[in-house]
Amino acid sequence: MRRALWPAALLPLLAAAAAQERVVEIADILSQRQLDPLPRQEMLTVDAADLEPLLRSRDPYARLLSPEQYAAFRAGGSPAVGIGMQLSGDDGRWFLVPIPGGPAWEAGIQVRAELLSIEGRSVRGQSLDWVAQRLRGPADSSVLLVLETASSQLLARRVPRQAFAPPAVSYREDEGLALLTIWDFRTRDTQRDLRNGLQRALDAGKRPLIDLRQATGGDLYEALDCTGLFLPPGSPVAGIEDPGGQRRELSAPDGPRLLQEPVLVLIGPGTASAAEAFALALQANGAARLLGEPSYGKCLTQTLVPLGDGGAVRFSNGRLWGPAGIPCREQGLEPDLPVAGVESKAARALLEEAAGALAPEPAGPSLY
Repeated sequence: MRRALWPAALLPLLAAAAAQERVVEIADILSQRQLDPLPRQEMLTVDAADLEPLLRSRDPYARLLSPEQYAAFRAGGSPAVGIGMQLSGDDGRWFLVPIPGGPAWEAGIQVRAELLSIEGRSVRGQSLDWVAQRLRGPADSSVLLVLETASSQLLARRVPRQAFAPPAVSYREDEGLALLTIWDFRTRDTQRDLRNGLQRALDAGKRPLIDLRQATGGDLYEALDCTGLFLPPGSPVAGIEDPGGQRRELSAPDGPRLLQEPVLVLIGPGTASAAEAFALALQANGAARLLGEPSYGKCLTQTLVPLGDGGAVRFSNGRLWGPAGIPCREQGLEPDLPVAGVESKAARALLEEAAGALAPEPAGPSLY
């Protein structure tokens, strides 16, 4: 049987109709499920290419994913391809944090450092997209980086772009300390890896220190499940307010509570979203003291809804509260032990700076 072919003149019309159908579908979803959505009619009057900027003007976390992007997201368990570093910016300066086991780590970059240049071009004052685009590239290519560490050491490394599996939690011992860095709250991975790390620290007689400085979010429910390692079952940990204003209270799950005394948690401007919910739940329940600088202050939850064309729409669908009605502050979590420069200093140096405030309190348990 011969397949019918559309006349070439009709193809643009068909494409326009498909794009408009996508706009209608997105408008229907958002008008019913988004926090503070734009009027449906306003969304319908926008061309498909202009819809995402309009949505982000109202919801900074809104994003439209193409079928290819959504397919890549669903394959998130596949090894990532890149240099294995997290990028963050501050006042026109850019910093890279190596992920243990990644290509940059194996190339000898094993501390947080300021990025000075990429392939000989200065990054000072450049945009996030400009920097990120030059760090990315195909597998088996490489990129020349020049960095400066907090101790003013210059590092020049050509780093390969390779497939690697970033950890959810990394573990490192430093004298009597066990540093557990949470990189991401990843479904089914983070709780397991955090439990294993805590048990390893306890078995070795080390004092655990939780580092959330690089944790920009992830699965909120995974983060709240992790609180069960520190809190009694049933402890209040968070509330989620839906678009209708109804708040659902969440509790720590059943499971082995590994720590009975408060733990010290490092936070900073990069600590966001699910990581903030985790830290706030422990702080409010007296299971942690927070050391560092105020966190990012992301008090919204997001969801991802598939579309008929194989793509998806991401949007804010809830407001986050702390346990027992404690507000989530848009100014970020306030550390119990403020220390400046938290993003550029090693954990040991931060502990030494906070040593005075960490003195044992007569009425409470000793932390460090």
